[in-house]
Amino acid sequence: MRAVSWIALGLSLAGSLVAAGAYWRVRSAKPPAAGEPAAVESLQARLTQLELDLARSREQIAQLERERAAGDASGRSHATSGPPTGEYAELKKRIEILERQVASIRPMPVDMGRNARPNPALIDAQKKRLNDASLPEFARASALNMLRMQGATKADDVVDSALALLAQAQEPRTRALIVRNLIGAENPRMVPALLGVLKSDADEDARDEAAKTLGDYVGQAEVKTSLEQSANQDASEKVRRRAQASLAAKK
Repeated sequence: MRAVSWIALGLSLAGSLVAAGAYWRVRSAKPPAAGEPAAVESLQARLTQLELDLARSREQIAQLERERAAGDASGRSHATSGPPTGEYAELKKRIEILERQVASIRPMPVDMGRNARPNPALIDAQKKRLNDASLPEFARASALNMLRMQGATKADDVVDSALALLAQAQEPRTRALIVRNLIGAENPRMVPALLGVLKSDADEDARDEAAKTLGDYVGQAEVKTSLEQSANQDASEKVRRRAQASLAAKK
């Protein structure tokens, strides 16, 4: 019995060492060299896939919650107390993992975009992708991430294309992605659309991204007032905190 315990302990330690090694390899790995389109596109593809996986998991969670609510309304009993179990718990865990992965990869492209010299061919290709009506809306919106890395989201034509796609986007994740990648564009023509998302979008992630991006324009009275209202009244705690952070950052 003692031998089995030692074996189990050894396996546990080995697993911990492997996990720690993988973590530090990721942390210490050098980012792709500035101006390497292939490396940047690889990161973009990975980020897009992670965001797709995250969106699917959130949709599954929402479906389970709708089914639970429907069951409660019809009088069927559900285990609503205690920690989540079964499929619901697994999905929650997966979402947490994906959110950490997405958060770990997002800062890298932003930093590379600041250091890299703009690549005109890459920018042109991503503009075409953004405006290609034959592509799914999320794929079109994903082009904005690459354009932001290249510093191209400051251009009026990119902003106009992004706002047009935002106005017609049906999927909440697409709207959130568009708004997220307009941060730093420093273009006041975006403000009315961003205020519309903050005030009226049913998706908390889209409102959260709007509250963050509007932090660049908090010097405008209407923006400040809207952020203050969201900080106090939004139904989502996440959005309230984001609005508070945007207001605090400019004090």
